[in-house]
Order: sequence, then structure tokens, then C-alpha cells
Amino acid sequence: MAKSIMAMMAKIQSAPRPPQHVEEIKEPDEKEKKFIKLLHVSMEFGMPGVPGTVAVGGIGSVVYSLCQAQKVHEHFIDARVIIPYYEALHKDLTDFEEIQEIHHLYADQSVRSMILKKITDEGIVQYFVKPLEPIGIQLFNDIHIPELIYSNGWNGSKFIERISYFSSAVSEFSCTGEPLFKPNIVQGHGWALSFLGKLIRKRREENLEEKPYTVYVVHSIHDGDGIFLANEVPILKQNRNSAEPIR
Repeated sequence: MAKSIMAMMAKIQSAPRPPQHVEEIKEPDEKEKKFIKLLHVSMEFGMPGVPGTVAVGGIGSVVYSLCQAQKVHEHFIDARVIIPYYEALHKDLTDFEEIQEIHHLYADQSVRSMILKKITDEGIVQYFVKPLEPIGIQLFNDIHIPELIYSNGWNGSKFIERISYFSSAVSEFSCTGEPLFKPNIVQGHGWALSFLGKLIRKRREENLEEKPYTVYVVHSIHDGDGIFLANEVPILKQNRNSAEPIR
């Protein structure tokens, strides 16, 4: 019995095997590569102790970590970030590339801003909105320490005016992008950027564009956060009662 089993096994092992089919792995073409182009929008970006980054609390760290995690999957997602350019806080950064000068609306007037670009040591593409008009320069240059990012500035510049200016600039850049990067998803971080979706939607409708789409993430909720009077918001001045709160 044992001999017959051994003979059968030997016969099976010696029998010719059908050729193994090995499927060739093809590199994705350019159309398939990085079909998600994601632009994170935040008032801060970085981790405590990381040179060249600006972080106040959790939002900056979360956005920084998200970009790092998405970098691992860069074969199908191109994740980048845009924040304001704070001259006092970014004074040690060098090697900026000027991408483009954009024109956008703020307080019922057309203003100019420069979009700067820098790649971090981890390979994350970071954009900055740098105002070119005195009205915007004063707003952002008034921030001398990170703790002032979410409050009124050193010399009295208003936080709501600063986020209004920044949101207006980002809405323009997110719809124009640069030659090799036009986002199809814009993710705003924090209640301060809640106006962004409205501005992008308006910009998209005016130009009959389908993209980008917006995602809004509230990282924290505190009583009173994100409540302003209509006449305090330079980018949303419409036919509203000035005493009516905007949430």
C-alpha cells in the first residue's frame, strides 16, 4: 500500500505542469496617475519643533500629519497645502518660488496677492498667500507670534478680516491652480474657513466649472466661535441685516 502511494506521488510530481500565467504589472498612464488632487487649506501648518512650520495647536499638527500620510499614497493622490504667509513667522524660510499673481475681491475692491510655493524636507508641496496690497500686508504682517493667528493682531488687525482676505485668495487660486496642479477637492480645516465653500461655489458657477469640490472639517467647537455680524464679514456683504449673526 505504501509503495503504491509513493509511486502515485512520484508520478504526479514527474507529470508536466501547465505553464504558469504571470500577469504583467503595468505602470499607470498619466491619466490614471494622481487622479485625486487635494488642496488642504489651513491658517497654520506644522508640528512643534519642526523648523520652518507654524503651529498653534491641533489643527496645524493634524493637517501636517494628513499630508505626511497622504504622501505615502502619492501614486494616486497629490495632496498639497496652502496657508497665509506671515512675514514675522516665516522670516527664516528661503527658496520660495513665485507661482502667480492673482486678483481677487476683498471689501468690495480688487486686490492682488502672490502665491508662493515651497517644498518641505518631506516632499510636501506648500503654498502661501502673500498679500501685495497695503490693506492685506497690514493684516498678515500684524501676526508676530503664532498665538495671534486666531485672534486680533498685535496692532489691532481683525481676525475676521484676515480670514476673509485669505479665503478670497484661496477661492481664486483653487479654481485656477498652476499648470501642473489644479485641485479637484479643496479641504478647509477649522470653523474659521467656513466661508471658503461658498466662495468657491460662487466662483465655480460664474465660470461654469465643475471642480473643485469642497470638504469642510470642524476640528473643535467652542461657544461663540464662528459667530460674526454680517457687517463684520468683508467677503459676504449682501442684503442682510447688519445685526444678523452669521454662523
